[in-house]
This record gives sequence, structure tokens and C-alpha cells, in this order.
Amino acid sequence: MKKLLIMLCLAVMSLPALAQNYKDYDDVIYGTDGSIVRGTIVEQIPGVSYKIATRDGNIFVYDALRVEKITKEAPIGIVYGSNGAQITRKYPFWSAVGSFFIPGLGQVINGQVSKGVWLLAGNVASIATLSLGSVIMPADLSLGGGMVLLGMAGFYGTYIYSLIQAPVYASRWNAQNGFAMGGDTWLKMEPTVGVSNTIATGTNATYGMKAVLTF
Repeated sequence: MKKLLIMLCLAVMSLPALAQNYKDYDDVIYGTDGSIVRGTIVEQIPGVSYKIATRDGNIFVYDALRVEKITKEAPIGIVYGSNGAQITRKYPFWSAVGSFFIPGLGQVINGQVSKGVWLLAGNVASIATLSLGSVIMPADLSLGGGMVLLGMAGFYGTYIYSLIQAPVYASRWNAQNGFAMGGDTWLKMEPTVGVSNTIATGTNATYGMKAVLTF
């Protein structure tokens, strides 16, 4: 009984949010001839006719006998989550650009505000540690040198993580939520590893990151 009451309470609490988003859906008329018109039904005479206005301002009148079914659907290009909230596309290119200039900014652009703030705070703290270590190093090489190394590791670690994680997260978000891959700008980060062998230098391994920008 308690579980039933809890479920009913949750359902009642979710109704306002669902109703708010439901009104953003399009009316869709499916004609018996295979035609489909999306918009808002502005006039209807049950059993006689339906008048629907599209988003671009056109108006269509359907005879009731020519209507196969009428539904409400999310506008094309708009996705809604299970809670009724609209899910929007994320942009890997711009999140990568944001992280390139300011560590954590790409995460903020993606909606990961807390992660972005922590990455920026870590980056700033690393810079402060590096600067303080460089001041201490002439007097105490061991302590100052350790702080400089720690600051450099933190600085590059937060910067590289932010730069890679932002576009990867945005790309995965789009794929998981059904957004098409086409018609967008993408920045793909790939690790690279290579081995070279010459008489002068012998065998050497090279590694790094490769950025592939697609328009």
C-alpha cells in the first residue's frame, strides 16, 4: 500500500513538468494518401475536417475521411528525456576550443559545471604551487624542486584532461541521445604511437595526440 501511495505521489508531482513540455510537441496529421503534416491544429470539426498550421506559416485543411491518424510528436531535431525535459545537442568542437583556452571551460559549455570549476581550480592551484616552488627552490632545492614538479604535473594534467574529455563527452552524449552525426563540426582526439629505426639514432619510440577536425 505504501509503495502504491509513493508511486501516485511521484506521478502527481511530475504532471506539471510533463504538461509544460507536452505543449511544445507538434500535432501531426497522417493522411490516407501517405502525406504527413506537422504543426498546430488551429481548427477542427470532428468527423468533418481539420485545419493545421505549420511552423513556416502554411495552412492545410484535411477532410476527415482523408485522415488516417492524428498524433502529438516532438518536433524534428528535438529530443525529450524520460522526465519530459528537452535534451539538446552538445558541440564537441566548441567545448574543445573552450578547454584549449581555459581548462574546465569546455566542461562548463557541456553542462558539467562542477567538473569544469574543479578542473579550473586545480589548474590555478597548480600554477600557484609551481610559482611558489620556483621562489623556494634557490633556498631549498629539494622542497622547491618538488613543488615545481608537482605544479607542472597538476597544470599539464588538468589542461590535457580538460582538452580531451570535453569533446569526447560531447560526442558520446550526442550518440547516446540519438543526434545525427552529420551537419556538425567535430574535433576527434586520437593517441599516436610510432617506432623509428635509423643507423644514427637506433630504435626510438614516439607518442603523442593527433587532432582531426571535420567540418
